[in-house]
Amino acid sequence: ILSSCPAPDKPGEGVLLHYSSDNGITWTLLKLIIFPLDRIMSVELPAGARKFGVQFRWWQPYHSGRGHDVWALDEISMTSVLFNTISLDFSNVLDVTQSLGFYLGHVQPYCQHDWTLRYNKNQSVYLQKILLQRGSIYFTLTVGFFFNVFIFFCTQACLPGMPSCFEFTAPSVYHPSEFKDWRRITLSLPQKTCATRFRWIQNYYGEQDEWALDDIYIGQQCPNMCHGHGWCDHGHCRCDDGFSGTDCQPSSPLSSSILSDFESQDALLATWQEVIGGEVVSPDMGCGVISSGSSLYFSKAGLRQLVSWDLDTEWAEFVQFYLRVGGDWAECNQADSREEGVLLQYSNDGGISWGLIAEMYFTDFTKPRFVHYELPLASKTPSTRFRWWQPLHSGEGYDQWAIDDVIILSEREKHIIPMANPTLPQVKNPNIFHKSFYFKLHLRWTNTEHESSAPVLLQYSHDAGRTWALVREGCYPGTPGSGVCEGSSRELRESTVYYTGDYEQWTRVTVVIPRNVAASKTRFRWFQESSVYRDAPPFALDGVYISEPCPNHCGGHGDCISGVCFCDMGYTGTDSCVPTVASPTELTEGFEGKLSPLWQSISGGQVGGGCGIIGEGKALYFSSSGRREARTVPLDTTNTRKSLGPTCVVVQFSTNNGVQWQVLRELDFSSLLEPQVVTIELPPPAKTPYTVFRWWQPQQAEGWALDNVLLAPGCPWMCSGHGLCDNGRCVYV
Repeated sequence: ILSSCPAPDKPGEGVLLHYSSDNGITWTLLKLIIFPLDRIMSVELPAGARKFGVQFRWWQPYHSGRGHDVWALDEISMTSVLFNTISLDFSNVLDVTQSLGFYLGHVQPYCQHDWTLRYNKNQSVYLQKILLQRGSIYFTLTVGFFFNVFIFFCTQACLPGMPSCFEFTAPSVYHPSEFKDWRRITLSLPQKTCATRFRWIQNYYGEQDEWALDDIYIGQQCPNMCHGHGWCDHGHCRCDDGFSGTDCQPSSPLSSSILSDFESQDALLATWQEVIGGEVVSPDMGCGVISSGSSLYFSKAGLRQLVSWDLDTEWAEFVQFYLRVGGDWAECNQADSREEGVLLQYSNDGGISWGLIAEMYFTDFTKPRFVHYELPLASKTPSTRFRWWQPLHSGEGYDQWAIDDVIILSEREKHIIPMANPTLPQVKNPNIFHKSFYFKLHLRWTNTEHESSAPVLLQYSHDAGRTWALVREGCYPGTPGSGVCEGSSRELRESTVYYTGDYEQWTRVTVVIPRNVAASKTRFRWFQESSVYRDAPPFALDGVYISEPCPNHCGGHGDCISGVCFCDMGYTGTDSCVPTVASPTELTEGFEGKLSPLWQSISGGQVGGGCGIIGEGKALYFSSSGRREARTVPLDTTNTRKSLGPTCVVVQFSTNNGVQWQVLRELDFSSLLEPQVVTIELPPPAKTPYTVFRWWQPQQAEGWALDNVLLAPGCPWMCSGHGLCDNGRCVYV
């Protein structure tokens, strides 16, 4: 092997490896060694060199003189068994003593294993010198109490912030927090590991500290290291239960997704293989609310990591979660170095090696943040696990972090939306290709002014939560022509912004998802900007459902589930929900006494004389902030020919209880400066047994008033537009 002296620098100055079977009379070339190099070499002997009386020589035919073209040899080995193998189960004391050197250890049963090497003092275990070409080391280990066990030679730490780290790895140092039971450890050794010793050592110990080793194997590597799911036995895999084949692949398909909200400590191990250093805590503990409800909070001494079971990720697309790393109080204090951040990694070999998906930098997550990552192609295998790992921390009670609402989803499950107990504030499946959105909303009204109360926004995202927009923008009479607000047939509608005064009771909300929203993979959220508004009122959601729409959206009087309407009390039907009793056919309202029960709701208005006398006496006067709307109950308009009534807003009708509105008339403010009689002829689509009408002022301006509303079967010639139609008779005014 080449020393640090000047190397041969010409082709003819290499070294020839020869053998001779006739005492050096003739030499046969085995290997031409060309410099510079500094490595272990192995040469398989041909048949002519495998006989009695064979000589070998290393010969440099040419060189440049003394001190030049220098080379050196070391550790020459000629043997029929090139690679040593150590395989111990500690059942044979003679094998143990020939392979291991140890002091004060005891070969005895321990922790449900028949024979182990047990230690309860500060001592080391040494393996005899071995030679490996490409090998692995396997062993099982259990560690009691509080001190670490080190295995020297194997793996050095490579952590964030260290130079020349191609991947982040933990050192071969084992803390008791990982080894509460027996656990197999598999390590890949460097290529051509020559004349190497290994040792396990515990540097510090107490009187009760103890640890034990069992099933040591150091030898030739098995195919793909058995994918971390089996024991290697002289190059052949002995697979764990559930795995089979030459390299221990899953015998049957594994689960392909994770949906975990960390609301129960008991449910953790059903989803997660390892939760080390963490526990489920309530929202008033740990790092507080991370997404909603409880979270998984890491604060303990020793290792801190969360590891999933192996998953079939061949069709998986993404991993997403909410994370917080540190904060500004004792139970959630700020990390102060890059190594104290959190790494998201994947392993295709049962945890032997880990590839990086993302580093969550320690200063970027001092507030809870939503995180979404597309899975790299290398992580999409029949058996892949994921881990969230904090490489270093300052000890128990320092550099804490918390995680919530972890989702890993498979392409084959993207159409499934589990709705039993959906995790808020987002739908568990962000891949939505359906057309209707149903939910129930309640906002507690704590202020008298709508503007001072933080509204709730229903928004969507096409880029995994990086940017958000309203599911439906408002389209008003004064809206500039663009997109869906263009043309004479445009639909006037409200945006998906919900104010407190309009939802003091539980209210069903149905949103028809626009085509542009459903055009690609979509994520939804309900969002209240509480940091902008002081004392933002709380809000609550229930009955969230996204699906193909039911016929006529259940008439706005039922819940649509899997294409079937579940009607409200008083409504029935198989395709849509219609009243069980006939709807009223007339509406006459002069606003002089008690309001008619045929008004479903009146928002922002009251009976008074704010606009003077409109028809006669009092009128329905609208001047308050927030929504201004008068809405009827469902009416039977099958035989109605005209609707009479003055308005300075948009008059609309709905045949599904307000899910969708169509325009009857929109009037400009300037045409209604004086009281006027307005006659509106109902189009055929408005003539149903359950039509709802509303007078709606989309954008706040001056106050307005409504009087003498009449809906009834038509009069001859519609009173020529100069009178009121009362039960088929014209009353001229």
